[in-house]
Amino acid sequence: MRAQLFIAAVSLQSFPLWSQEIVYSDALKAHYPVEGKAFDLGSYEREVPVVVWNAGDDRSATVTRTKGDAYPYEQQKGLITVEGGGLAMPLVLSARHFRTVDVTWISEKLIQIRIGVSRIAVVEAIYDVLEREWVYLESLHYSE
Repeated sequence: MRAQLFIAAVSLQSFPLWSQEIVYSDALKAHYPVEGKAFDLGSYEREVPVVVWNAGDDRSATVTRTKGDAYPYEQQKGLITVEGGGLAMPLVLSARHFRTVDVTWISEKLIQIRIGVSRIAVVEAIYDVLEREWVYLESLHYSE
């Protein structure tokens, strides 16, 4: 019995169940965030908004999303509102059909948006809040 367990353990180490290779594409284009308020969250149950400040504490990005356990993946919606220094009006970005949405500040004017579509697929986006333009939009997934 021990010999069989040892052989099974060595086999699993030799042949991993998944690969660490990342494939970049535009396959998840339907999940890319968009500029503007694409929908109203007023009638949806929502999670507590998450506020992320830039390093200078003069701009914030607030993620407001539908409640993760109240709606299926296909009905998830989220708004990212950027406010603060240098912005005459708040900037709103919209995302839909996701499992997770994370926002981080890369610099004083660039935000990174990571939209989890599945366990092995995400959308990465970088937005310039001062120029109001996308710097980067791409789909990533792990493959064997």
